[in-house]
Amino acid sequence: MAFNPLSPEAPKQLADLVDRVVQTIRRNVTTRAVKATNALVYGMLAAFALLVALVLFLVLSIRAGIAYLTWNPGTLGAWIIGVIALVGAAVLLVALVRSKKLLMLLGGAVAAAAGARWAIDAGDASIDHNTAVWITYLVTGGMFLLGGSFLMTKRLAPKED
Repeated sequence: MAFNPLSPEAPKQLADLVDRVVQTIRRNVTTRAVKATNALVYGMLAAFALLVALVLFLVLSIRAGIAYLTWNPGTLGAWIIGVIALVGAAVLLVALVRSKKLLMLLGGAVAAAAGARWAIDAGDASIDHNTAVWITYLVTGGMFLLGGSFLMTKRLAPKED
């Protein structure tokens, strides 16, 4: 129905038209604003939770590394660690043959960690707490260095003009 300014219904029709337009605009703007605000709030909450989880995982991994290096497993434990080292080496070999980079990293890490512990136990060496701490810090720093180097290779190259 077209708007006729001469009709007696004109003020009511004009008010209804303005009301519909305002409701449509408010509905669209409010919905988008609420969605954007929710995304911002939940995104910040998730980022904070991820940061806390990352810090706790870092602390846990350092404490676990120190406990692992100062642990005295005995003869049976040394043989179990040796078997784990061999399994890690096998995973590394399979990953090398199949060209799976993440599997290579996992197998290498397992083989290195278990092999180092096995070598310590096989040589009847013991690691005191202070030495275990700096070894763990060195390994953790090396992992951060490798992770940062990997992320640097994935960054965007600048566009040439």
